[in-house]
Amino acid sequence: MGSHLASVTMGWSVTGIVAKGKELVEPQFLLYIPNGKGLGELTMGVSIPISSFAFNAPLTLAILAALHPIVSYSKRALSEALLFMVGVHLLYCYSSCALQLLEGPEEAGVVLSQALLSRLWWEFLYGFTENMLVRFEPFLVAAYIWLRTGNIMKYTAEPSH
Repeated sequence: MGSHLASVTMGWSVTGIVAKGKELVEPQFLLYIPNGKGLGELTMGVSIPISSFAFNAPLTLAILAALHPIVSYSKRALSEALLFMVGVHLLYCYSSCALQLLEGPEEAGVVLSQALLSRLWWEFLYGFTENMLVRFEPFLVAAYIWLRTGNIMKYTAEPSH
């Protein structure tokens, strides 16, 4: 889904998504570019390692399970937290594809006009998503659950006399 969003944003078309083993997904993209004879086709594959963004899903679920005896949270709060987790993973795929679609043709010698501000934006978005959001996601989900429930404790300690 992130690759489809990136293709729309960057002006490419998705021609297919190929699974390369258990650890790598490679969406295939197509772009029509003008050349001396009319329109030429530029095809490109983008590599997305699954472990780069999915490594923390078990930790996130473990933290949610560990919080359950301490914090009373509703199914809605849990659904919102899981939706946040899926959103971060989607943002990772989106920003990774978009940045690679921007940089890939240049590495192949095809120059597509892109503004410097656009390049900086995609590099920032990918860098922030990969280095901050994905790595800190389990703790953001835990903080969200904690704050969403208003710190309501299921079990309170009895005061000592």
